[in-house]
Amino acid sequence: MSSDPRPSLLAQYLEPVESDVSHSGNWQPFLAFHLRNRVQFSMRYEHLLWVIFRPGDELVLRFSSHSVRIQGRRLLPLAQEICALQAREVVELDERYDVEENVEPVVRAIRIGAAAEDDAALAELTSGV
Repeated sequence: MSSDPRPSLLAQYLEPVESDVSHSGNWQPFLAFHLRNRVQFSMRYEHLLWVIFRPGDELVLRFSSHSVRIQGRRLLPLAQEICALQAREVVELDERYDVEENVEPVVRAIRIGAAAEDDAALAELTSGV
């Protein structure tokens, strides 16, 4: 072993680095939908096929077996979080808590249904674009 005091060129590569969130044990691959009636529906992110944001504040998420339609206000940040696989839950807000002062996305309605092969959501939401 050498007692050379000069720094090693490899030292920077041998130092432990902080692990990526997607590889850590804390990563949760599910996106949970909490409905007002206390039903919770969760889907794995790996089954998410596409996300459509419509400026009228509507999101459509297509999973391999289900489609989820989300309506509300200021949904663009939520759409961006979902596309970045960062959102963990979407909560349907009770109307009594929907006040204009809310600066966060406000989810007024979540509708979940089985995805059909001829799902018209993509054509419907992109028409006129």
